[in-house]
Amino acid sequence: MKILTRNVLLNVFSHQTLALLRWDIHFLWIRIINYVLLRERRLHKKLRDLRHPLYLNLGSGPRGLNSANWINVDGYKDTNVMYYMDFNRDLPFQDNSFAGVFCEHVLEHFDIEDGQRILRECCRVLQPGGCIRIIVPDGRKIMHEYFNNPSGLLQHRNVDTNCAMEAVNSYFRQRYEHKIAYDEELLGHQLSKAGFERIASTSFGKGGASSAVIIDNEKYAWESLYMEASKPSA
Repeated sequence: MKILTRNVLLNVFSHQTLALLRWDIHFLWIRIINYVLLRERRLHKKLRDLRHPLYLNLGSGPRGLNSANWINVDGYKDTNVMYYMDFNRDLPFQDNSFAGVFCEHVLEHFDIEDGQRILRECCRVLQPGGCIRIIVPDGRKIMHEYFNNPSGLLQHRNVDTNCAMEAVNSYFRQRYEHKIAYDEELLGHQLSKAGFERIASTSFGKGGASSAVIIDNEKYAWESLYMEASKPSA
């Protein structure tokens, strides 16, 4: 029955339209459930009960930490997710709530305007002097590999055609899921525009200002751009 329904819908709508509708319906449902069950109010109560300093794992997915210092939020149910949210809405936290924010392979799922809004929200909920550690696919690294070592690129990303350009597209598009590719210059520009300072690139498992929120997933190490930035102290 499920396959039949899908086939009927595909006769009316494109794959892309159905994907977007599925996400829109899912996040509408999330907003309704959060409102009816007063989940945001319960979240704020939980924040008061947790230990400080507090850290935010934004888009935690299966990497949610079981810790009294961490809040894990995501759009879908997963490991230790404490609050399900629609990322197209403002973060459900008061200003200056967190000492640090960790965000790994999330920002590329939003276009540049929505990504900028998310970064501004991260800056808002950080305490003065607090740091964000943000990790995205590294567009420059992927393109460099495509031009200089295409067979090496295919070792990192298997694709049906075994063609390096499909691997590039799988990083940059991922079946409508990825909306933008970042390099250090573009992500640094977006962080600065969002109000951050002391913006710096770093690497897997290493950081200066962001050392308190290094919970990097090793499976993303090769393909990723690692950056940290701080909210102004003044």
